[in-house]
Amino acid sequence: MNKHKKLIFIIALFIITLLVGINIVYGSSLQNHEDVRTLHDLDERNLSENNISLWLGTWLDTALVIIQLTSFIISIFLFLYGILKYFIVKSKYEKTKKEEVDSDNKNKYTIEYVNKCKTIAIVLVIISIILFGASGILGIIRTFAAKPIIYIYPEDEAVVEVKLSNPERLSCSYPKYNDSWKVLAKPNGDLIDLKTNRKLYALYWEGHNIVNLEKRDEGFCIKGEDSAEFLEEKLEILGLNERESEEFIVYWLPVLEKNKYNYIRFESMDEINENMALEINPKPDTIIRVMMEFKGLNWPIKVTEQKLERVERNGYTVVEWGGTKLK
Repeated sequence: MNKHKKLIFIIALFIITLLVGINIVYGSSLQNHEDVRTLHDLDERNLSENNISLWLGTWLDTALVIIQLTSFIISIFLFLYGILKYFIVKSKYEKTKKEEVDSDNKNKYTIEYVNKCKTIAIVLVIISIILFGASGILGIIRTFAAKPIIYIYPEDEAVVEVKLSNPERLSCSYPKYNDSWKVLAKPNGDLIDLKTNRKLYALYWEGHNIVNLEKRDEGFCIKGEDSAEFLEEKLEILGLNERESEEFIVYWLPVLEKNKYNYIRFESMDEINENMALEINPKPDTIIRVMMEFKGLNWPIKVTEQKLERVERNGYTVVEWGGTKLK
């Protein structure tokens, strides 16, 4: 293979790798936002702008996307180049043993040269696997699920047991979750962990979100500087009291305010239960679960406003709130 053919081969291989990488990484990233890509009453230009805005998110998200895409493309390129280079050289070597060729080719395609290419191919494959793994880790870093916290308000002091449906997905919990939590709960929300006798005000867990993020065509696009006022209004509708709302806001406000804009959506009860259902004994009269999905944006998008139903608290009540940062 002469120099020109080699150059054409390398360029063609790189272009194919680039197209495959963009299709896989860009396509999988946007799949998580199928809900926002099916916005109603948008012309093609606005829809395209929404796709780009949601995919890129903030500048940090953009940098991670670029690094992830680059690592993925290079890993595929090195893998294909190393394997193809080895088999081409091996084929040439076999050919020199069967037919007459010029002396230069005889000197070049020796068993030593084949073994050298084999070693290079192995090294390139190993490097490609490392880069491919790095691109996957960056994809995980760009997903963030945090701080579901559970409050319990019985009408009378009672022993309450709380079980999570998918404990294998937990990444952190306090008190340490082991089959269940069992607490002595008081009407004012104070808790005593019956395993440690420690006084608590809530139960905490954090885990990997497994909810399918497709088929959503609603939410809110809010300026970062307006996040506090927005949350005060929506959390009151969703049933949180002032103390719970304050704890929600002070936890998420630093994350939301640093973004110019945020896409925000509150999950339905079915979606929350699909991710992590709660089994509570005795069963509460009212269960309030507020899970916010959000993504920081550099530019605003048009989105159908989500309709929230007002929640009333009656009798023995359990409240949970948390959030997930979308890719």
